[in-house]
Amino acid sequence: MIRLHRFFLVIAVLSATNCYAQNGLKGLQDYLKTYKYVTFVPPRQNVSVGTIVNYSSGFESVVSSKCIPADKVKATDPAPVGLTDRTGTLDRTVGFEGSFARALDPHVDLKGAYNDVRVQKISIEITDPTESHIESNDLKEYVATLQPGSQCARTMTNRKNRVLESLLEIKGITYSFYDKDGKKISLDATLLTAIKLSPSYHRDFENKDSLKLDKPIFIGYRAWKVTSLPGAVKPKIELEESGPGEIADLKGSAKKGSPGNENPKP
Repeated sequence: MIRLHRFFLVIAVLSATNCYAQNGLKGLQDYLKTYKYVTFVPPRQNVSVGTIVNYSSGFESVVSSKCIPADKVKATDPAPVGLTDRTGTLDRTVGFEGSFARALDPHVDLKGAYNDVRVQKISIEITDPTESHIESNDLKEYVATLQPGSQCARTMTNRKNRVLESLLEIKGITYSFYDKDGKKISLDATLLTAIKLSPSYHRDFENKDSLKLDKPIFIGYRAWKVTSLPGAVKPKIELEESGPGEIADLKGSAKKGSPGNENPKP
């Protein structure tokens, strides 16, 4: 894979009438799906490779971050990944609250920019994607050291759970605001107040042509379904990658109220 140091996700939030609400992350989800990544909803900062999650709440809930010790199953150092440019559009009814923009900085409310009548479009530039992962053989070798029937072995092989095998991280994001003529709007006090940026940050951004947040965050992942192989003297497993479609089905089942799974505490 060609290594690039940047990729761009430009979400143009356009003024429209009679529009229906959309998932503010839809453009990102569709884009990452082409690379077989599942999108974290919402994106997050505190997660590690090897974490065990399930979807009984309709999103990624952490079951255990300790069952797969980092010193036993070591993750690779983050390395740049080659993701091509991506451009998408969403209308102004997008519910950004609590999702992408706010996950990157809880003070920012992009939807509030439309309280400034000058703003007709918002572009978002995401930079420096990197990936870290664990090796399948390392995980299999570690599982073989566990006691048969141990809590962690059962947690890993629970059919509703998944192990995060790789994580996709970005290093920052830049917001730019445009008027009806397609010209950038400088970040003056009016616009900064409209997006609800804390006044204590105003001096860092006022009069600049964009709002740049250097805040690393995980936006996507790949996951394994772990299956126990019967008949082995020591615990033995099979790993199968769960694609975005399968994960979406798990989340959808949870939202429909299907019974959750029981997870023993490790």
